[in-house]
Amino acid sequence: MIFRVTILCAALFLFSCKNSDTSNTQMDEIATLESAYKANPTLDNFNLLLQKMGEKIINETDPTQKEALIIKSIDLCKETKNEAYINTFAIELIKLNPKSEISKRYMYLIADDMSASGKYEVASILLKGYANLYPDDIKSKSIKDSLPSTYNDLHGLIKSVAAKVFENPDINGINKANAEKYVDVCESFALAFPNDSLSASYLFKAAEMSRAMQSYGKTISLYDWIATYYSEDKNAPMALFLKGFLLENDLKKPEKAKEIYETFIQKYPNHAMAKDVNFLIENLGKSDKEIMEKIDKTSEDPAKK
Repeated sequence: MIFRVTILCAALFLFSCKNSDTSNTQMDEIATLESAYKANPTLDNFNLLLQKMGEKIINETDPTQKEALIIKSIDLCKETKNEAYINTFAIELIKLNPKSEISKRYMYLIADDMSASGKYEVASILLKGYANLYPDDIKSKSIKDSLPSTYNDLHGLIKSVAAKVFENPDINGINKANAEKYVDVCESFALAFPNDSLSASYLFKAAEMSRAMQSYGKTISLYDWIATYYSEDKNAPMALFLKGFLLENDLKKPEKAKEIYETFIQKYPNHAMAKDVNFLIENLGKSDKEIMEKIDKTSEDPAKK
């Protein structure tokens, strides 16, 4: 997949749950790890520093501080020639502030990388988004003139890619290559057209597709994308719930799931699923037999209903 979860993101995605570290504590830890890396610049020390910076980025709620941390992470990767991680942080920067000059530069560079890798659909979607986001940029006119007419209707393009997911299916019922392509085009569309009314829906569908492929790190990153940047969208509550459900049932992380379920109740106390989520919280870790016994006892005792 184009926006494949790297080793860094795979190590971080569980930290996108509620974290007990305070902001100051995390910054102190970053400073300590940064000093350790400067004193002894090994790959292990670099990875520890980058992981802690990633945790802080995920948990940071102030956009200005978050942007500064992302840029610092990009600069660190450049200085140490760890190019593999740069796009991971650059994509997060584009999500956070697509109109910044740095985001603009990386949008074009990522599109160029995708084209060089033979991912022409993704590259073209990103370039079309580039021209839309930065209409006064000198590159935008040439992009508009050079893109094939196929990309005049991106929603139609995404629909056509979706239609191929079940062509020549494997034993899991999908065509994995086509499913990965669908996830890629959905992600690239949301990155390039963040304000489109269908962007969150595409991300949600991509998350469900990646879950079907058991790409759980990718799935959680997509749910987080929706919950963080489309918190008012109709898909946001379900994305948050399904993140918790995945943590509980697929990844067997009941404590992490509980944190997500509790966040759901805090954010959406009047949601139609709130009662069900409370039920899940109360019964985390219990077997089906234990849950059924509890339900039976409750049904027998009117006072507990």
